[in-house]
Amino acid sequence: AYDTSDVTWSAWTDPWVTKPQYGYTSWLAEAPRRHTVVLALNLVPDDVTTHSNWRSTCASGAYRPYARALAARLVATGFEYSVLRLGPEMNGNWYRDSIGPDPSMWRPWARCFAQIVTAMRSVHGAHFLFDWNVNAGYLPTPFAKYYPGDRYVDIVGVDAYDTSATGRLPPPSL
Repeated sequence: AYDTSDVTWSAWTDPWVTKPQYGYTSWLAEAPRRHTVVLALNLVPDDVTTHSNWRSTCASGAYRPYARALAARLVATGFEYSVLRLGPEMNGNWYRDSIGPDPSMWRPWARCFAQIVTAMRSVHGAHFLFDWNVNAGYLPTPFAKYYPGDRYVDIVGVDAYDTSATGRLPPPSL
């Protein structure tokens, strides 16, 4: 499920997918450890990204209370075993919570990711897996420049599309 349009902290900490009318909560309740939702979430809400220093502010730990509130909501509504794709396709420029165009923004973004993950894992009952999800073929940005580290990443996900790639694809093997 995608929830990448949250504008405010209050929307970010209470995602639409946790509302009973969408059916996810009842499906998860049937088999909490067997039914898994992969949920794409903004790393921070859109209104936060209007501040040019949001990555550094987040990297300092300032947004940890919000991350704990989100995790508590997810646990309370049956999403405690979900895979969370925080800031998906962060190396692109179509989401406001991306790594940004300037290399000086990349490490703070990675530290922000680490802060959010650490806060979410601190919530009792949270068993989330965190997916660090890049877009393949968009920019040749070295992963090491914005990878938060194995301590914060359980899965490396790659969105690979058969259109819109900017680089040349390797020839197929025969």
